[in-house]
Amino acid sequence: MGMGGFTIHVRTGLDTMYLGNEFMEIVRACVEYAESKNMLACLYDEDRWPSGYAGGKVMEDHPELKAQHILLTRSPYGEQVACR
Repeated sequence: MGMGGFTIHVRTGLDTMYLGNEFMEIVRACVEYAESKNMLACLYDEDRWPSGYAGGKVMEDHPELKAQHILLTRSPYGEQVACR
């Protein structure tokens, strides 16, 4: 069946600046290689986790977009409940 493509996935410890010029040159080289082999190259652009984080780029100029969460508990948060 062969391989139809690959994913470029950013991980902790990246030596190049995320979304910087060198990073984008490497992405372009990967895409060109994929095209030469009749493959698809997919860029997973979240830069680790959570989804939409983009390595902190989203919140650089817009700290109001910082993610929030809801914590669901069986009892009011902070109260200790005896184990049964």
